[in-house]
Amino acid sequence: MISEDLKKLIIPNLKLHLMDEDQDKIEIMFTECYKTNPYGTPFVTLKPFDEGYGVAMQFNMLTGTYEEITDWNYIKTIGEKL
Repeated sequence: MISEDLKKLIIPNLKLHLMDEDQDKIEIMFTECYKTNPYGTPFVTLKPFDEGYGVAMQFNMLTGTYEEITDWNYIKTIGEKL
């Protein structure tokens, strides 16, 4: 489970990258999260609210900043579920 402190860091950055009509799906995105360490920096990948596209958003676990889009199914095989 992702900590409330980390959620508070991520949510403002997440809102910047979601369309207005998708803002209500934020809580869904925190229901399944994975930690990875690409480039030696801990990232958290949030569950896509529409898994049909197969892409997920990654955020820096130290700062909450948005980092990149990644393949959701790949992250589930290499990441540590939080």
